[in-house]
Amino acid sequence: MFKRRTAQLYYQLMRRLVGAEVPAQAGDFRLVSREVIETLRQLPERTPVYRLLVPALGFASAEVRYSREVRAAGETKYPLPRMIALAWDSVANFSAAPLRLATWLGAISFLACLGLIGFGVVAYLRGLTIPGWTSTFVAVLLLGGVQLVCLGLLGEYVGRIYATVQGRPTYHVGADSAETELTPPFPAAPVGSARG
Repeated sequence: MFKRRTAQLYYQLMRRLVGAEVPAQAGDFRLVSREVIETLRQLPERTPVYRLLVPALGFASAEVRYSREVRAAGETKYPLPRMIALAWDSVANFSAAPLRLATWLGAISFLACLGLIGFGVVAYLRGLTIPGWTSTFVAVLLLGGVQLVCLGLLGEYVGRIYATVQGRPTYHVGADSAETELTPPFPAAPVGSARG
């Protein structure tokens, strides 16, 4: 039950991060054409997650559905640490979500820092602080907030560089009309007649 539930959560997360083209309960076993193999070989993936990578390439595909039987013997060879590693590789290879999370945390922290700076100034004006505390407090918060925002922006650029370095093709040409004889959807009409 735990394994099935965590697998379901994994595919829900991947569909949210990667897109709806991720099939639910997809496996790594698949029959692919030579063209798909050559495209996969050209990619500089260090830790490929084929269950996400092959659908992302955009080639025509079909599914073979089957019902899983209860394990007859033995134990799973895919324990929890490998499942966690698969989830991390999937998120890191196909999404900039962790970097965007850093950007949002930086922005939220910066806003919190601004609020605390206001609190420090008000405390100073009311005479509730010791000399030097307010300036130190404000300087540390301001520098910390700016650093977090800059790290988030840097993360956004790193995410875009990473997506470019992956070298995944943006499109594939399914067929060349110059090489394939196109058949019209209806027979050619004689000259001078009207089609209905």
